[in-house]
Amino acid sequence: AGIGRPDESARSYEESIQLCTGNACAYYNRGIILQQQGRYQQARRLLEHATNADAPALPQRKRRRAEAMLAKLDE
Repeated sequence: AGIGRPDESARSYEESIQLCTGNACAYYNRGIILQQQGRYQQARRLLEHATNADAPALPQRKRRRAEAMLAKLDE
């Protein structure tokens, strides 16, 4: 998975979510891809989950970005 291959990346993040349901970074990364694809409701759900997950929790920089994206989706 990598840059320029969103479908492959999305599958990898989905697999990560299945393996570790508390992995905030996997939810965050999958949410970013969905947002970029214009799938805003799904992105919102995953980004909200990412900000609440704690095994491991999001780094502060990613948490701030997720919160900013959620605020933008509320507009």
